[in-house]
Amino acid sequence: MSRNYKTIIIIILFLCISDYLYAWDFNIIGSIREIFDDNITSIVESPLEKKKYDFITEIRVGLGVRQEGKTYTLDLMGHVNQQIYSMYFGLTNNNQDVTLNLSKSFSELITFQITDIFTNYPEPDTFAALFGNTYGRMRYWRNGFNLTGTFEANKHYMIRIVYSNQFSKYFYTHTRQWYINNYISMNYSNQELKYSLNQGARIQHEVHWDSSNYSYLFYEYQWTKSFPGGVLQVHRPGIGYRHDFTKQLYIEGRVAPDIVFPPTIRRTSITAFGTQIYLSSGTPYDVSLYAYIMLGHNIDQRTNAALSFTYQNSVLANNADPTTNWQIQGTLSRNIIDKLMLTSSIFYGQAYLFTSKTTIRLFGFSISPAFEFTENISMSVSYSFTLNYSHISGQRIPGGYVLSNTTFLKQDTGYYRNRASIGVNASW
Repeated sequence: MSRNYKTIIIIILFLCISDYLYAWDFNIIGSIREIFDDNITSIVESPLEKKKYDFITEIRVGLGVRQEGKTYTLDLMGHVNQQIYSMYFGLTNNNQDVTLNLSKSFSELITFQITDIFTNYPEPDTFAALFGNTYGRMRYWRNGFNLTGTFEANKHYMIRIVYSNQFSKYFYTHTRQWYINNYISMNYSNQELKYSLNQGARIQHEVHWDSSNYSYLFYEYQWTKSFPGGVLQVHRPGIGYRHDFTKQLYIEGRVAPDIVFPPTIRRTSITAFGTQIYLSSGTPYDVSLYAYIMLGHNIDQRTNAALSFTYQNSVLANNADPTTNWQIQGTLSRNIIDKLMLTSSIFYGQAYLFTSKTTIRLFGFSISPAFEFTENISMSVSYSFTLNYSHISGQRIPGGYVLSNTTFLKQDTGYYRNRASIGVNASW
């Protein structure tokens, strides 16, 4: 009787909200692909440890809903990925992500947009997320929230206000070589980033001179707390400009001084060689350059391309110490023929870590053609290449080592990684 009672309640509730649910658009996607990875643990190969390769089966299922009202739009999309390693089954994992987008217009002049993205991934899924992690696997949880408000005074003047919040927690899987290196150097400290909290606020005053040109003044504040580490603050008052050459081609740039207040906490640890002291730039504050430029081109209905450059001071997503870094990112997508789509991306990043006196570089490239059999079914092939490299400054000693922070470390290390896959995708 209890089961029937519960069933009746569920049916009644469903009938009550059926008209409401009818207004929702549902989207179901699924894919299965086979991946070959020649460096599954992202290690720097050495005589003591060799790279490991594996074949990975990935099953991906996603569910999305969308509702449009007179003054708002709501999108919710989630994915669940199951990765099965054929040779190193212990790396088999399940990961998830959820994205929420809500836009609301209170009037023709006032609009708000909320975005929240949660990810639980076994390793960075993009080159930008990988930038800063020099070697080894890194699983992370991350939740990023963004609120944007737009206020149009008239057709020539607009105010944009942005608040962002991102929390990340990291888990590391170390290789045998990592433990050997720490044992040889007798380094008993673990300075890897455990978690970070980043909050930012931005206000932007835009003047639209005509349909093709607008300039703006902005002020941005970033507050980042890292453990281990401390609190990094960046104040960024600057100017920006955008010009639309055509409806498809535009360029946007902004420049500002970065007023950086690095963490004031000194991190120390004891090793066999004495006390290690991890410091930031050594000054109460520093002033440097922030620059950003982006070139975007919707060449035609078949082709879209974008190229951006950023130079800034920040704490990288998976490193506890402040860095001066610059990044170049490019994307290209093109319909070669009616049913054949080609997408590709390229990334280069370089950063200098003041505390460890280390320069890190990351180069990444990916390409993926996809062929559409029907409106709902397609097949894709992809390839990506990653080169991750680090250089440590210090007193050079024989054998390619340096004495840095009272610890003997390899001066130059790096790894490369190739991944290729083939898969079938479906959507309803």
